[in-house]
Amino acid sequence: MSPALFFCSSPVPAAQPPPLPGKNEPSLSSFAKRRTGSPPFHDFWSGNGGLPIFGYPLSPTDLMTSPDDGKVYATQIFERNRLEYYPENPAPYRVQPGRLGAEVLQKQGRNWQHFPKGEPGAVATSPRGTERF
Repeated sequence: MSPALFFCSSPVPAAQPPPLPGKNEPSLSSFAKRRTGSPPFHDFWSGNGGLPIFGYPLSPTDLMTSPDDGKVYATQIFERNRLEYYPENPAPYRVQPGRLGAEVLQKQGRNWQHFPKGEPGAVATSPRGTERF
């Protein structure tokens, strides 16, 4: 018995684009602003890449002890990073991304400062001799 081919003769509806936010639907920025609650976090989030860089906010602003200095800071957790608020820093540096990579290495018992260092001014090359960034 030979395989049979079946064709659908009914038209397939074209994919419709998602609806644009209307007056009754909140925009992405209003969603993020509601979730962040605090203007410093929202301002940093929106001014440094927003959704593509940090993702959606996962929690409201909360207090967290910093593993670096043991002090308690306001934090905001996003899908791809944690933002921390340092009130003692000057204005452009009050909100900073968390050092998640350093924390993971510390939990693994590895010190990032003991990793091999590159030479200043050295150009990294691939096995074929082409330059890399």
